[in-house]
Amino acid sequence: MNALLSISEEEFNQKVEIRFESIIDGLNNYNNAVLEPKEVKDLCLIEEDFIGFIKDIYRTSKSNKENLIVDLYLPRLTNGEFENLYNALNEEDKIILMKIRNCRLNSNYFMVMDEEIIGFLVRLCTRELFFITFYFFKCPLTIWGNYNLKFPIFYMTEDDIKTYSNLIDKHNLKLS
Repeated sequence: MNALLSISEEEFNQKVEIRFESIIDGLNNYNNAVLEPKEVKDLCLIEEDFIGFIKDIYRTSKSNKENLIVDLYLPRLTNGEFENLYNALNEEDKIILMKIRNCRLNSNYFMVMDEEIIGFLVRLCTRELFFITFYFFKCPLTIWGNYNLKFPIFYMTEDDIKTYSNLIDKHNLKLS
């Protein structure tokens, strides 16, 4: 699958500024907020808002070519866990999951090479099927998986988060 490029942990550590082992470490060491929907509505509509937001960040820094890494711990799943994940997906997402699994997964870190994979990754989070972290570099931002449609985000400075404020509004999201 050309949409994701496996990278080493060493390369991940060189490229990603905002990284930590536990949410507590992130809360203690970085500016943070919670990204959530502005209003209660159907899950599919909320998913589209989050997908649109992440795709827009990806597009705005696409000239960087290396602008988004995700951690995706598929190699750690047992066969039973993988089967449970597979069975919870719609047909389109099952195909994507199998394409990913059939690639050489020598790491838990992947450079996103094609924005079309972003929808799949966000759906895994919003449906609470798999925990994924999104790491952006151009203007450092880390978005942790999902807790009941609330995504903890971490950033360096208030100016950094202001960079994303128009996109947050555009996609019917808010920070709390």
